[in-house]
Amino acid sequence: MVGKELVYRKGEETLFQGLDSVTREVDVYERADAVDSPAHYQTGGLECIDVIDALTGPLRGKEAVYLGNVIKYLFRYPKKNGSEDLKKARWYLNRLIDEVDKREKKKKKKKKKKTKKS
Repeated sequence: MVGKELVYRKGEETLFQGLDSVTREVDVYERADAVDSPAHYQTGGLECIDVIDALTGPLRGKEAVYLGNVIKYLFRYPKKNGSEDLKKARWYLNRLIDEVDKREKKKKKKKKKKTKKS
């Protein structure tokens, strides 16, 4: 099956014997969609791409890209590459901070010029 990854989770199974039932924990393996909805991009009922869309919506250019990547790597680190993903998130966060610093510096320069003209 192309695009499907095997995902493990704990499940429950109910066994009936006459009128009595017993529930026990079982291991469940199922195929998840590795392209449209990979397991390492889901947590707590949230899909990573939806969080990225919500948080980067008002941003443009490099800031949106850098923030999106920070979110992506933070989202997936527990299920995929551990500290490697955290280091990637930090790398993008540092780039984001540099970009915001540049923008804010430009804004201050413009403001100073405007006040000098007045």
